[in-house]
Amino acid sequence: PTQGRIGFVFFPILGVLLTVLYIRFILRRKLDVGSSGLIYAVSRKRVNLPKHEMYSHIISSSLTVGLGGSVGLEAPLVRTGSAIGSNLAQLLRVGRNKQTLFLACGAAAGMAAIFNSPVAAVIFAFEVLLTDIALYSFIPLLIAAATGAVVSRFFYYEQLFYLPTQGWSIDTIPLFMLLGV
Repeated sequence: PTQGRIGFVFFPILGVLLTVLYIRFILRRKLDVGSSGLIYAVSRKRVNLPKHEMYSHIISSSLTVGLGGSVGLEAPLVRTGSAIGSNLAQLLRVGRNKQTLFLACGAAAGMAAIFNSPVAAVIFAFEVLLTDIALYSFIPLLIAAATGAVVSRFFYYEQLFYLPTQGWSIDTIPLFMLLGV
């Protein structure tokens, strides 16, 4: 009985170890964790993200999560989408404001793809990444977020996890009120 439980400890540790080895010996650079570094870079008008961020966050988080680690995929997808948008803007040689918009569009597309919620992704991009809300930014963000959600659904159209839920009844309302829901 305890042999099966060893995997619950061993595989997450293996995932973290492989991630550290990937970052240290293959990437050979420091990798920011979470979205705070991206938000800071945008606030400082440093929107030229390195090319390796287009794939490095996905690989490192896939190693950790794939082997049972307890990290989320939200920030790596936002970082990856932002890096794709930033590098596309650098390739097209657009100005700084449009480059920030490309970065936000990439982040919105990545977030819409993982959560299948394009409207929430647009709100996130406006609230967190774009400091100046302009009307011309709204349409590209909507298109990018909708495209991210549609492409994600095209490749994987079924529900990823089945979570059985129990319906509520009138008897449970006092319990919900007690919980403050």
